Amino acid sequence: MTIYELWIEDESDSQTYSFFPQNNESARELLSPVARLLWRTEAESIDAACSARNEFLGWDAYKPWAH
Repeated sequence: MTIYELWIEDESDSQTYSFFPQNNESARELLSPVARLLWRTEAESIDAACSARNEFLGWDAYKPWAH
């Protein structure tokens, strides 16, 4: 199982989300100084993690890309 993190960057006129595995240091380095950790989930796959993320945010169901 992998832990995934959802980060939010609040700007005055917009919000940006970043979602990546907890151990992805290169993604973490790209976060802006105003980013804050919003939520974590543990999942067996990126598809399962994205499904949980969409549910958490109240978005439509996640539809996996055709791999």
